[in-house]
Amino acid sequence: MQSILLIVSINLTSSLIGTNGMQVSEVIGRAREVSARCAFTVHQRGPEGPEVRDVTLEQQLFYRVRCEPQKGHCLRVCNCTVSETQRGNGTKDGERWGGGRTHLVIDERGCATEASLFQHVTYEDDFTAGIFNPYPIRFRSSRSTGVQLQCATSLILLEKDGQCPRKSCDTKGNSAAEERKNG
Repeated sequence: MQSILLIVSINLTSSLIGTNGMQVSEVIGRAREVSARCAFTVHQRGPEGPEVRDVTLEQQLFYRVRCEPQKGHCLRVCNCTVSETQRGNGTKDGERWGGGRTHLVIDERGCATEASLFQHVTYEDDFTAGIFNPYPIRFRSSRSTGVQLQCATSLILLEKDGQCPRKSCDTKGNSAAEERKNG
């Protein structure tokens, strides 16, 4: 069984974003920034699976982001990419990220770009998101030593009715609005 290094990073955008995509500060002047405390965990097989630190290529993984609740907001996870680490480039630790091999796996709506590799972002509640990875990503380069998953996360304003304005995805990766438009 081959082990692989898995590095995960989540970037939390602390600016508030309204439902029309404009930053609130553009709409009402200076907006109070919301700082969120979020935890990121990786689990075997699914959200109820044991938390893992080391993984092998054969493991199914579930990535979870959980943030402390902030009144009037909800969490959005999108724009996830995977990139590889490579050996032997002369850096201090002998590894570096990238090498020009970064792949978008979750788009700006939170929809999987290749549903066979990653499923769409799901939400347990307003402040907990997850991504199931049934077939772990691997790069075919002999210099590849690991994989980094990086996602953009932000706290967005709730709509007037208290609903979180996230877009939904269909089984093909299209948002529900696109699916209605395309018939």
